[in-house]
Amino acid sequence: MRRTRVLFISYDGLTDPLGQSQILPYIFQLQTSGRQFTILSFEKPDRYRRLSPQLRRQLEERNIHWHPLSFTRRPRYLAKGWDLLRMYALAMALTLSRRIQVVHCRSYQAGQVGLFLQRLFSVQMVFDMRGLWADERVDGGLWKMEKPFQWLLYHSYRRLERQMLRNADQIVTLTRRSLPTITQRCPERDLPLWVIPCCADFEHFQLASPTHRARIRQELGLTDGDLLLGYLGSLGTWYLLREMFQFFAVLLEHQRHAHLFLITMDWQPQHEQIWQECGLDGVRHRLHIRPATREEVPQVLSALDLAVSFILPSFSKQASSPTKVAELLATGIPLVCNQGVGDVQEQMEQFQAGICIQDFSRPELVKAAVAIPQILGQRGQALRQRAATALDLSVAARIYLRIYAALDEKARPI
Repeated sequence: MRRTRVLFISYDGLTDPLGQSQILPYIFQLQTSGRQFTILSFEKPDRYRRLSPQLRRQLEERNIHWHPLSFTRRPRYLAKGWDLLRMYALAMALTLSRRIQVVHCRSYQAGQVGLFLQRLFSVQMVFDMRGLWADERVDGGLWKMEKPFQWLLYHSYRRLERQMLRNADQIVTLTRRSLPTITQRCPERDLPLWVIPCCADFEHFQLASPTHRARIRQELGLTDGDLLLGYLGSLGTWYLLREMFQFFAVLLEHQRHAHLFLITMDWQPQHEQIWQECGLDGVRHRLHIRPATREEVPQVLSALDLAVSFILPSFSKQASSPTKVAELLATGIPLVCNQGVGDVQEQMEQFQAGICIQDFSRPELVKAAVAIPQILGQRGQALRQRAATALDLSVAARIYLRIYAALDEKARPI
């Protein structure tokens, strides 16, 4: 192969759950095709201390070179500037010492460094966008446009975004819904765009086991007649906990034996307050909360009858692909979702995977609650098989292989 030496840059850590599910599986697949990978990532110190010895052994067995840097948290803006400076310095040193030919940039900070390397060393660049990052910062309230410095940050990254789109050799986005926006932002070029949604490892997220299901439900104190609605993942910012609680309150009107199970590491006292504000204080015994590691998640999910995922339907979320959707469908669990988030509505329809409500009004919540018996009929092996056609990691890995083949041959995407 003409292009074999790759520098993969990520501001997310390989020891993060995201690194385990959305970075390493693809690199392992690409590495088997004859490419030599060097990885530059930023690791959270606590996770790095706990997980790096085993991970480093895995990488060394595959002859993958890993150069982790520590993720800096404070002071906020100076920390990010310091991390970015170190990213530039180490990426430049690795490009020279490893004779890098392709730089694969995961999101915008890595992308701006990749753009610099492309201009300085004439390497090829893959811009793996992972969404409209600058717009996400605004929509999530992290950058406020009335603050001059944050306004400047936003517009600086929008200019950088256009430069990355204009110059990248290949571009990856997570959703088909984002394609018109991305194309509009760089109309002077026929963009080499590929769509790769967040997928799940269907080997890891197995179909719900009856044995695990019985054990977890027994631990929760549930009977066979109880309906268990679940939620998987982080709380806050994008994830609408209040609306999920409101839906559960409506669900109790139609399914009086319903319980809610939050599989999360983020539960805080303020979340209890939201539960009370939704008028659910009298049924606190129906709320169950449990953290789970990536290894534990498939077993814990087996207890669920269905799941809920309500995400803020902002402008930037047109480019979002929730990993939890793929993981739940891999275990054969249908979902109640909301419209306005990436390609989720199309996925629900394509895979017959549940229901996608238009908004969070009471009539829409009631519509979803009434549809529960029909949704439960979609649960199981057939749902898993339908979802695997587009959301299995192997599908995404094949697309990445085509991207690298396009780099090798200077071909265009099909």
